[in-house]
Amino acid sequence: MGKEAKGGVQLSSVWRVVTGVAALILLTLFFVFPGDAKIFFAAIKMILVDFWWLILPIPLWYIYDMMWFEQVVGAWLGEREYVYLEMFPPKDIEKSPKIMEHVFAGVNDYSTPNMLEANCGWRILQPRMSWEIAGDEGQIHFYVRCVKQARDNIESQIYSQYPDMEIVEVDDYTKRAPKNIPNARWDVWGATLALIKPDPIPIRTYTQHQEDVTGKMVDSLANMIEVMSKLPKGQHIWFQIILESEKPPNWHPASKAYIDQIIREAMGDKNGKHRLPFAKFWDELKVIPGNVLSGFAGGELAAPSSGEQNSLEFDINKLPPGTQETIKAISDNISKPGFKTLIRFVYFGTRDNYNKALGVAGIMGSMNTIADINLNDLAPSAKTKTFANYYFDQERLLRRKRKIISDYKSRDGVGMWSIFNTEELATLYHFPDMVIKNPSITRVESRKEDAPANLPVGIEFE
Repeated sequence: MGKEAKGGVQLSSVWRVVTGVAALILLTLFFVFPGDAKIFFAAIKMILVDFWWLILPIPLWYIYDMMWFEQVVGAWLGEREYVYLEMFPPKDIEKSPKIMEHVFAGVNDYSTPNMLEANCGWRILQPRMSWEIAGDEGQIHFYVRCVKQARDNIESQIYSQYPDMEIVEVDDYTKRAPKNIPNARWDVWGATLALIKPDPIPIRTYTQHQEDVTGKMVDSLANMIEVMSKLPKGQHIWFQIILESEKPPNWHPASKAYIDQIIREAMGDKNGKHRLPFAKFWDELKVIPGNVLSGFAGGELAAPSSGEQNSLEFDINKLPPGTQETIKAISDNISKPGFKTLIRFVYFGTRDNYNKALGVAGIMGSMNTIADINLNDLAPSAKTKTFANYYFDQERLLRRKRKIISDYKSRDGVGMWSIFNTEELATLYHFPDMVIKNPSITRVESRKEDAPANLPVGIEFE
């Protein structure tokens, strides 16, 4: 288990205990001993008045660090030059999403910036790319947005797995949408999709999408493609996956720590999850008196009892089947390259035939193909989806609608970031198999072939 992840769990437990004890003391002073409470708060006021110059710099530093980070990130991203590529898949793709998994693995390129680059804002993030599916009035298009320097690598990775693919540089398709939506004519619904369970638990991937009778692969994108193909004139659904390469040491420890937590809870070790940093020292200290007496009597010394000894008796076959499946899925998940991932979608269109039952419920229903009771699922984040209640609901709703469409157009990183490996991404984004015979998908009409080896390339003259 990673030390950083384990330490984070322990420190969060300590702070919860400290905060609870402090709140209990303050309430006791305030209600039971009002006179002492006045003296206590007067002492706090005196400390703040006399030592503000020592206390104030701490929160100011955190505020400055947060604002400086946002400034350098915005400046760094703004300096990048991006290209927009539209991909036209051939009609006769007979390949599973596993092929797309190789494409994502090929574009996973993490380079660690040094301290000077990171703190000065010269190279503070990894280059981001956005893989998108746009359903525009029943026509379906596949796009990728990337920095100009990464274009050749992305194209070569796609061509290596899909030789008949056609890739064309295009203008940003989001510019064709009205700038001031929602308005009297247009309406919008959108959200960032977030995991409903802890990040280390993966979603159900394409490897589990198989028909039991014939053994054929069931395409996980078939539902979404069909929904987009049913859009009438003036209706649009945009689906976006923003990726940023992540190196294993940054996300593997948390996954391993979560596996350890599941095992401890399944074995009934309640101390394993909320064990304080000094608990191990206390386990060793409390056996000293018994060992001293045993030493004088010539007996054997006792070993300290801690929750870590239970791991020696761990047997995965004794766990419930669902828990075994979760542990195996997390272990398999960290065996493949990972990306920091942000997923969002928007549905917008003219109000005369605006249909949430198709544009919203249809897309969320297609997300159920990746859901599993023992694994993870995607759901709209309450922080980003376009709804508002109770107070100033109309004003807040309008702001959320304009923000979600603005974030999509700018490929903004504001939202719920999670770690997805190449297998999960290939489940969510791949080119439909030939079994999906939907005519709304823009495909290559003809096959490309290599020229004959003996084809004359010029005419010689004496």
